[in-house]
Amino acid sequence: MTHKQHAGTLVTGASAIAAAIVAGSLWFAEVNVEGWLLAARYTARWSFAVFLAAYLGPAIVRGFGEARTRTAILAFGAVHGIHLGALVTYRIVAGETPPTTALAVGGLAYALIVVLVVAELRRKSGRVLRAVTLHYALAVFVVTYAARLSSTDQYWVGVVGVAMGAAALVVRCTAGFIRKSTTPA
Repeated sequence: MTHKQHAGTLVTGASAIAAAIVAGSLWFAEVNVEGWLLAARYTARWSFAVFLAAYLGPAIVRGFGEARTRTAILAFGAVHGIHLGALVTYRIVAGETPPTTALAVGGLAYALIVVLVVAELRRKSGRVLRAVTLHYALAVFVVTYAARLSSTDQYWVGVVGVAMGAAALVVRCTAGFIRKSTTPA
């Protein structure tokens, strides 16, 4: 299997898991507001896991390489697109309009992700676009999880999400510092 085929398999597999999460949520809670809420919620969590592979892989895995980084970013883009579909469907079914700030912050995140995915497909992303997009997406994940801290039934989800996001930032920054300090000038 060539790397291109392997990458396609990983992106397809991650997307299939996200689609299965949507299907399972709708089967469990039926095709109603609760089902779409669960689909949006759990695809977001899966997306965060895939995101962490793209965010941390190059920092902590020696030899992760350009190709694996690109694959992880493409998988994250695909999975997060499925999450967006579940989230928009939930909002429509529930008759909710998201706050303007959520639309602005989330809209910018999705715009950056789309630009990054297109650049990755063209193999022209560059370090700055990757860094800006991935750090911004991490900030959005952390802020979204932090909003759960005021909810009694979602409190621990918020604690774990914020802790994972903060730990990911510390690990990535520490790995970058170590790499710079050990690289000969």
